[in-house]
Amino acid sequence: MVREMKLKIRNCFLILFLGLILSLNAQIISSPESFLGFKVGEDYKLASWEQIVNYFNLLDESSDKIRVTELGKSTEGNPFIMAVVSSSENMLNLDEYKSIARRLAVGGISEQQAGRLSKEGKSVLLVTCGIHASEVGAAQMSMELAYKLITEQTPENREILDNVIFLLVPSFNPDGLIMVRDWYNKYLQTPYEASGMPWLYHKYTGHDNNRDAFMLTQVESQYVTKILYKDWFPQVYLDAHQMGRSGPRLFVPPFADPANPNVDPLVWRGIALMGSHMAAGLQANGHSGVVSNAMYTGWWEGAFLMEAFFHNCIGLLTEMASVNIASPVFQRFSELSGARRGMRGYEIAMNFPDPWKGGWWRLRDIVDYELTASFSLLDACATYKEELLYNIWKMGNNAVEKGKNEPPYAYIIPKKQWDTPTSLKMLDVLIQGGIEVHRSRSSFIADGIEYPEGTYVILMSQPYRAFAKDMLEPQKYPDIRQYADGPPVPPYDVAGWTLPYQMGVKVREVITPIQGDFVTVNKIEMLKGEVPSDKGDEYILKHNTNNSIIAVNRLLKDGYELYLSADKIKVGEEEYPSGTIIISSKTGIYEKLKSLAEELSLEFVSASNSIPGKGYKVRKPRFGMYKPWSASMSEGWNRWLLEKYEFEFKNILNSEMKAGTLNERYDVIYVPDIRAEGIIEGRAEGTVPPAFAKGIGNEGLANLKEFVKNGGTLIMLDSACELVIGELGLPVVNVLKGIDSEKFFCPGSILKIEVNNNHPVGFGMENEAAANFSRSPAFRVIPSFNIDAEVVAKYPAKNPLMSGWILGEKNIFNRAAVVDIPYEKGHVILIGFNVIQRAQAYGTFKILFNSIFYGASELTELP
Repeated sequence: MVREMKLKIRNCFLILFLGLILSLNAQIISSPESFLGFKVGEDYKLASWEQIVNYFNLLDESSDKIRVTELGKSTEGNPFIMAVVSSSENMLNLDEYKSIARRLAVGGISEQQAGRLSKEGKSVLLVTCGIHASEVGAAQMSMELAYKLITEQTPENREILDNVIFLLVPSFNPDGLIMVRDWYNKYLQTPYEASGMPWLYHKYTGHDNNRDAFMLTQVESQYVTKILYKDWFPQVYLDAHQMGRSGPRLFVPPFADPANPNVDPLVWRGIALMGSHMAAGLQANGHSGVVSNAMYTGWWEGAFLMEAFFHNCIGLLTEMASVNIASPVFQRFSELSGARRGMRGYEIAMNFPDPWKGGWWRLRDIVDYELTASFSLLDACATYKEELLYNIWKMGNNAVEKGKNEPPYAYIIPKKQWDTPTSLKMLDVLIQGGIEVHRSRSSFIADGIEYPEGTYVILMSQPYRAFAKDMLEPQKYPDIRQYADGPPVPPYDVAGWTLPYQMGVKVREVITPIQGDFVTVNKIEMLKGEVPSDKGDEYILKHNTNNSIIAVNRLLKDGYELYLSADKIKVGEEEYPSGTIIISSKTGIYEKLKSLAEELSLEFVSASNSIPGKGYKVRKPRFGMYKPWSASMSEGWNRWLLEKYEFEFKNILNSEMKAGTLNERYDVIYVPDIRAEGIIEGRAEGTVPPAFAKGIGNEGLANLKEFVKNGGTLIMLDSACELVIGELGLPVVNVLKGIDSEKFFCPGSILKIEVNNNHPVGFGMENEAAANFSRSPAFRVIPSFNIDAEVVAKYPAKNPLMSGWILGEKNIFNRAAVVDIPYEKGHVILIGFNVIQRAQAYGTFKILFNSIFYGASELTELP
């Protein structure tokens, strides 16, 4: 008895001693407040990215429960970091748990093995913060979240750390965080404290960085996608955002209708479970104003958390009501509104049971809500660990079985493509997104068609079948109205995004079971092009590949003489279409072309004799693109694309537009997709510092008109077309201007266009292409005695819809989509749809590229 009491006393002392050690350890680790010198979320205070990185590195040095890794550099060279947080024991076995997560996600194991691994493994949760850099709360909160999880010795934390591997990306957009903080601090306590930056908070994409989830054009997108589908395979992913502040304080899932039919129902159930757990935790902690089943839908997959749906991952979104960066705001109850999808008003409802009553709203409130939501989610991941692990295997297995037993059984990418390098680029993008791509080692037959050895095939019996199918098939958005036969309810973002259509790649769906000798391809190898060894007087290059544009720009830069054939030409026994690129020979040409052929997969042909006929002699364009002070995403995407294809250009600001004499500096001016009123008026005086107020005004518009009259080429994209139609008296009418949405509605869909590829703007295009249409114009050309407008592309006489949703399509039958309008000595080119579309629309890039070259060329005899 005495011995037992001594043992108990000793154990009590041991527990007290261990508790003291743990307490001392917690005291050694600096809190964010002591490190920063202010409380996270304090009014008017923001931690810098350097401070956040340094704090996470300090946590790494101070605790064995966290490991911080730099995944690479951001677009502008700042560190992009991820923290891994778990128990000390788990941290010693991360590779094992990572392997378990991978095996369950990618399949190839039995149900019995999946059950065992679900018990042995740990749930993996990824949280990313601050992809939209002006939504500062989550990135600031991340420091306190990591600190509390590591240092607070509660039973709840121990349960989380024992059962969850927590991946935390403190900022998805470090460059933007730096820019936003610098701008905010510069204008703090001035009339411009609440003004938004006049430039994008990501160098190229701005707010659209969250629309890069499948195209992966930016390095930050590539880092997070690699975490999700190559390295860690988390079962749950939360992307933390902020929204406007005129309504609820916080959105947590479930999402609103419509639901994408390709997503496994277990994803929707998992989202409901995790979201409800978060909502319950928020309510229990007194956080009012939380809404679910509203605003954000389950249809679109362009955002990172939404793309997770199609990878059997529970993708979650939080959207906090914003403040003015770090400045508090006061809101009366009467100012709050519920005029949103899924809400009948700002009143109590099943999905909004406790409306916020108004008052002061601060950055610290955002931090507190985010902390509660994050800990509630971590608790759910610990509580449902085995179910989460098992279900990701089950969904993957469901997809594999579905691919074996129902069509489509495969998608085939034929070897013969209009633009082969682009078809390979599409496959590369899909592989980065986790899709299994195969290549045939011998010929095979599918749906009665024989395909040769080396054909790429996407077999649909694979865990990420939903993603492959959703990328490759046409979308059919449901016809949702505000009431019966009433106005349409717009989709969240776009209705259709079918990647082969956008990229101009031919893909064939296989509807019967497929057999063949196929090998998995982990990396797409670009084809090596060729230059014939028999050197000629001239060289010929087809215009159909986008890579030919890079070759043209490099050759022009190096002083080579280039022509685009005005008509069909014949070299030897082969006929080439109008727009074929002709390169005059000079010293060093063979070596130059050989280098281009190998790098860009181009096929050059030599011509020993001069080619008769007419052609457009292309000069290096003196090219400018308009850049407003409204942080235009269209300008940013265009800038990224033009740099990628190696165009040299200058940004034209409002001041230069107003100064005039534009012909002295430019042959071609391009105005991206910016609404006319935004170009003319710009940002209102008093809302931004004076240097960034106003637009080009009537003065700038008059100078654009003068530029065209004097021989310049003006390219207008999509909504910008309205700027010049009336001012220049162009012989076109936008037939959709002012039309009621019940008579015509086409929100973010892909439409068929017919292209005149004998016109210089259509050179290198197929006869038909896919156009990204989103509340765009469509033109009726008015016959004119003095202006001979040429239609380069038009919508067909019937059935223009390829993917998405359209109402009242008759309104655009046979209407022009792209028009070239001679105007005195110059040209105006109206491109009435988004030929760029977030750098996804490879199939229509050439319409823009050709327009630029057209403006810097002259029709002459071929040499």
